[in-house]
Amino acid sequence: MLCKKSFNNISTMRRFDLKKCLLLFMVGTVFNLANVYAQSKDTDSGFAFQEFSKLGQLYRRLPVQLDISIRNQGTPLNTAEDTMHTSMQLYYDKHGFFMSAEGMEEILNDSLMVLVNHPAKQIVIYPNRQQLSQQMEKTIALFSVDSSKITMEKRYISQWRDLENDVRRILLRSREKISGTDFSKETISIDYSASSYQYLSFSQTKEQLLPVDAAVYASKGTDPTYAGRLLARSTQEGNLYFLVKELTTTYKFEKIVYDIKKAPVLQQDRIVKNADGNYEATKGFEEYNVSQEF
Repeated sequence: MLCKKSFNNISTMRRFDLKKCLLLFMVGTVFNLANVYAQSKDTDSGFAFQEFSKLGQLYRRLPVQLDISIRNQGTPLNTAEDTMHTSMQLYYDKHGFFMSAEGMEEILNDSLMVLVNHPAKQIVIYPNRQQLSQQMEKTIALFSVDSSKITMEKRYISQWRDLENDVRRILLRSREKISGTDFSKETISIDYSASSYQYLSFSQTKEQLLPVDAAVYASKGTDPTYAGRLLARSTQEGNLYFLVKELTTTYKFEKIVYDIKKAPVLQQDRIVKNADGNYEATKGFEEYNVSQEF
């Protein structure tokens, strides 16, 4: 019997630190981006925060379908997550939610949650105990932050500039830095239409201090990839060594469509209730194993 753990790929993708799905339009590291903003029109004035708040309201207009390309970029590269790339399709309306990524589907209505694993030919059905509005908020959180102006002004330094073809860019850098370095703990870069406030891309970079051993510290000291990212600190127990690891997740919005008549996939496209009152796979999916977790 399949359990929710079998669908960790879905929940992980929704958390994305690529959270685990993530990135496409990296123009370099966040510090290269900072150089681009040296000529920006505005620094820490509040205008960027106001713009960001407007962007956050766009996806509460329903129905909406989002086709998103997601890519991770790690510096230095040392795990599979550092180069992860996927595409995701999201759909919301007042009564339903649909998400598809990497051969997985999640289909929700007010009563049921249906998880489909196409590579494994498995369908699992759960009672839906979560409000659709909560589901939408969680997914939108993938490419947003707390847009409260007061909260944002406390956390970030903001910059913005107008680019070509109606594109406006916002850069938010956290005021908090990695201890002993000039690395901001978080940087967010957003490209969007200045006239329609439609997202074009959203990138989030996080810096994290990770412990490494003395051998790594010694061997990577001359590697340009690690320049400025290796730290040594003395303690009573001896020296401790650390790496400042960077992970950027970029969401490129390939398509945003409103006023769609129905979701790309409905629950009845995957399951149907039989004469016994149990669910089975619909026509075309007869080979799929179906289980009910209620």
